[in-house]
Amino acid sequence: MKKLTITSLPSELGTNPYIKILFSSIMESGVETVKCDKLSFRWLIKNGRGIDILHVHWPETHYIFDSYLFSLLKLKYFFSLIIFAKMLGCKIVWTAHNILGHDKKHQKLDLTGKILMARHADAIVTHCEYAAKKVKDILGREDGVYNIPHPNYLSFYKNDSTRESARARLNLPEEKKVYLLFGTVRKYKGIPELVDAFDRLGDDKLLLIAGKPQDAELKEEILRMVKEVPAVRTYFRFIDGDEVQHFFNAADFVILPYKDIVTSGALILAMSFGRPVIAPDIGCFSELLDE
Repeated sequence: MKKLTITSLPSELGTNPYIKILFSSIMESGVETVKCDKLSFRWLIKNGRGIDILHVHWPETHYIFDSYLFSLLKLKYFFSLIIFAKMLGCKIVWTAHNILGHDKKHQKLDLTGKILMARHADAIVTHCEYAAKKVKDILGREDGVYNIPHPNYLSFYKNDSTRESARARLNLPEEKKVYLLFGTVRKYKGIPELVDAFDRLGDDKLLLIAGKPQDAELKEEILRMVKEVPAVRTYFRFIDGDEVQHFFNAADFVILPYKDIVTSGALILAMSFGRPVIAPDIGCFSELLDE
């Protein structure tokens, strides 16, 4: 019997282990995966007939760029590839991590792409009921939507440090309450507002902002702000896999003050380390966190 064959787009996700964790579990079930560095007609002609499922994540990364005209052309090209893949016999699965990209760039064009994705996908995966409702209400897709929990990170990161050893590693005082905001530094995460709010709290608290900034202007804004707020420490760099445990085990709370969210890997990461989370009552946060 032929093994089920899946290609994920993207086949890997840089520093985020989500794809690796997801497909390592799938492969344990006897499914074969075929890597695709870049989807193209040439790649599909060579590989498409042997692929059972083309699993798409974050489709906006294929067609949303700075130039609107270039984005429009890329949108048309991407969906010509999706249609061609279907003609070759591939089933299309889309995991709807969000409805609009976090950067809110060319929103009407992005929404058009998501509507097309919802129409062409043979199945849609969401990681929370909120996302499934958005797919139905905004994209008009009701059937073939499957709500599957976001994979956890329990077995991926080392977790053998204690609170004391983690704080010693990061040179943090024992007596302070430590709040952690972890992950890529991006505008939608509400970091300047968090720093401003933290400035008004007592001096028994520390805020750690750990992650690589995606936007140079945002990075400079935050650095200017924290000069006046000694209770905030920044670690503006990629946090290596072996280091992740030190930040989470040193923290008393993880704080995710996002302005907008559908699905959050950072929340699942915090829960994987058993940290209590403070977050707004929106998106998947409302389902996965209690009061």
